[in-house]
Amino acid sequence: MRSFRFVVSVFALLTAFVLHARSAHAETMQWPGKLQIGLRPIGGQVALDNNPTAIYKSNIDFAGRVYEGSAISVWVGAELGIGGRDHLAVIEPGLFTRITFEKLLHIPLVPFVQAGITGSAAVAYFNDMTEVVGFIGGKVGGGVDYYVTKRVGLGVQTDFAFGDALAINNGRTQSGFGGYWDVLGGVRIAL
Repeated sequence: MRSFRFVVSVFALLTAFVLHARSAHAETMQWPGKLQIGLRPIGGQVALDNNPTAIYKSNIDFAGRVYEGSAISVWVGAELGIGGRDHLAVIEPGLFTRITFEKLLHIPLVPFVQAGITGSAAVAYFNDMTEVVGFIGGKVGGGVDYYVTKRVGLGVQTDFAFGDALAINNGRTQSGFGGYWDVLGGVRIAL
């Protein structure tokens, strides 16, 4: 008898959650505005080269909707990533196009994909020498945001960037492949 009551209680809770999620999704099907701000303060980045290094990374982005269809929305925006570790500082601006799929699911979960161009400058300080590395390339990725209210979503995203890197160390210049993988988490706000 106890297990039957437990099963009925769990079923009732799940039903209430699904009904709440469906009503919240009905609110998110129409964006409250044409702008989004993403704040991703939790993250990391790993270099994809002969000497893979991991750094802390955070990101902020701003996007405006340029198209809203029956299943997708298209956004164009700019981003700025900053990060580092020990004796390394990184700054990374970029431009992107994001496609959101907010109308495909019946819960307030909004998956997205994005692609764009990015560049970065990394300055590494080692004792009395400095190495500067520049990077420019393409960036692709995606993620998901769960909207806890009509305007605020919590989410994660991941990106891969590939391109050309230029390093200057003690007056010597080298160029070659550059790339990284990052994972970021935080909030997205619809305006």
